[in-house]
Amino acid sequence: ALEGKKDFNASNQQRKAEKEERLPLIGRSLPMQEVYRTLSRAAGFDLTVLIEGESGVGKKLVARVLHEYGRRKSGPFVTLSLAALDPRSLDQAIEGHNGIGLFAQAAGGTLFLDGLADAPMPTQARLARILAETSGPKSAMGDVRLVAASDRELRGLVMNGAFREDLYYRLNVVTITVPPLRERMSDVPDLARAFLARATKDGLGEKALDKSGADELETWSWPGNV
Repeated sequence: ALEGKKDFNASNQQRKAEKEERLPLIGRSLPMQEVYRTLSRAAGFDLTVLIEGESGVGKKLVARVLHEYGRRKSGPFVTLSLAALDPRSLDQAIEGHNGIGLFAQAAGGTLFLDGLADAPMPTQARLARILAETSGPKSAMGDVRLVAASDRELRGLVMNGAFREDLYYRLNVVTITVPPLRERMSDVPDLARAFLARATKDGLGEKALDKSGADELETWSWPGNV
């Protein structure tokens, strides 16, 4: 009760930042509300999910939320980057060492395919065949949920002949589009305060963000996103 108003507000903001820093995703803007609605519908089911959004928007975080808030949270979360991956390397990853390939590693959990837009055409073709072979009641894929991510809109790439249509439709069952930071500027102060709270936990000293600082941050275009 004896704290000054300024000190009280700073303490209140610090507590709020510490709470938000523990959240898997930060932001209450309208574009993020749409992301949360789709996440809440998709998390409890094993449907394949395609996450689209620019580099740096947090696609892997969204994939993690799907995994950790779904029925497979006790299972593994395995990532495969398809960027510049050739078909032979893809086969080696699928087959694995001593028969323990990606599907076996991700059994009971989630296999996250990252960098779809940068996968070479031969790799796309091989992946499409693998997914076709592993569908159905006798699936070699086993008990695995697929989540894929692309930093470019795949529908446009399909129309331009830069991405295989058959692979696109196998992966595009549920789509989540993560907005760039410039389209959710009202989330910038909350994100900044959460990062300051994280820095404090890392031993970098306690700092607070005032209104003028928040206003300044909201004038930037944030080309690198979050």
